[in-house]
Amino acid sequence: MRTRFAPLAAVAIVSALAVSVLAPSSVGQAPAPPVAKWEYLTRNVDEAATFTADGKEGWELVAVVRDSHNPAGVFAYFKRPLR
Repeated sequence: MRTRFAPLAAVAIVSALAVSVLAPSSVGQAPAPPVAKWEYLTRNVDEAATFTADGKEGWELVAVVRDSHNPAGVFAYFKRPLR
């Protein structure tokens, strides 16, 4: 009866060792950086003269989108880290 369980015990031990060696560990790793929080700004493209001033204030252009209901309406979306 002892010989019948020996292979099973060997497989269990090898499996346990493999899991302990291959499992990711958080020991010695740097902590995750904090999640950035953003604030957003929407401007009509008619106000394009203010884009330079917005950039100097830290706003980053993210997207320019045409209003599907008003072909003349084009909007610019900005973001910057929350202050």
